[in-house]
Amino acid sequence: MTTLARTSSQDTADQARQNQGRSGRKTAEAAQQRRATQQQRRLEVQVLAEETECWRCGGPVDQSIQGSTHPWGPVILHPKPAWAGGNALDRTNAHLAHRRCKAAYCEQLRAQQRTR
Repeated sequence: MTTLARTSSQDTADQARQNQGRSGRKTAEAAQQRRATQQQRRLEVQVLAEETECWRCGGPVDQSIQGSTHPWGPVILHPKPAWAGGNALDRTNAHLAHRRCKAAYCEQLRAQQRTR
């Protein structure tokens, strides 16, 4: 009985082929993610340019507030979030809001989801 031993170079070549397939998928996924992020940024710029009032409370939103923690800072609110079946890249589903108003709205949505 003769057994054929695989050489380490054959194993390495097999692993390289497998990894090449994986990296190709990862590269395509990364490119798709970059495109989605770019579309989200364009949508955010459009909303900030077109809207001046909070979608939820109707008050003026000070767009000069910088940072990601100020409660009255501007954010983009999606009335129907992606987890509820909404499209994050749809302009009709993107509105300007205060960070505090968005947090309250999202908490309200989550509470409704828990009661179902």
